[in-house]
Amino acid sequence: VIGDHFTKHDIQLSIVSLPWFLSFFLNTMPLVFAFRVMDAFFFNGPKTLFQVALAIIKVNSGKLLECTDDGECIAVFKEYFTSLDEVQPIHEKMKRRFDILWEVAFNEFTVVDDKVIQRNRNLFKNEVFQGIDLFVKRAEIRNLPNTNHLSSDQISNIYDRYYNTLLQDKSAPNRGEVSMDFDHFKLFMAEITVWVNANRDTKDQANFL
Repeated sequence: VIGDHFTKHDIQLSIVSLPWFLSFFLNTMPLVFAFRVMDAFFFNGPKTLFQVALAIIKVNSGKLLECTDDGECIAVFKEYFTSLDEVQPIHEKMKRRFDILWEVAFNEFTVVDDKVIQRNRNLFKNEVFQGIDLFVKRAEIRNLPNTNHLSSDQISNIYDRYYNTLLQDKSAPNRGEVSMDFDHFKLFMAEITVWVNANRDTKDQANFL
């Protein structure tokens, strides 16, 4: 259900959860709980990180189903991580949120083992990279100055053509680069206009550009 909801709203869970895996939860959980995750990681291996991550998603499933973009998901997880020491009733007992998380992780996600992880890594590797590109694209477009005279589709198209032009060259900068040399600029303008010809090297065209 959560997977379908994220697909419907184009929420990139791989981007939302990426900091968890890069920092072994040290940058998201209070250290006293992150160290517990680290202990289990050294004892059981990488599957620990995925079991804990899946448990985090499950215990927050109600709130996640109300999210409609990446930012709202990040806010849900941020609030959850800061409240792991709080207690809540469950099965007529009071338990810390972290203890509930721990039980869900290692009772309900034992099916996650090294073989499952490797199989899914191979299966979804390209999608993860595409998700990272999409997240960067959204962030850069969101930070553009006033572009009311262009539609969102036009901005998206210009963005893609801009980077495609740069990436034609092996020494092209990574995404996030904001400058473009003249040769690339001419190719870029030829992609988005009818009055620039990349194969024509006239003085008038060069001066105008």
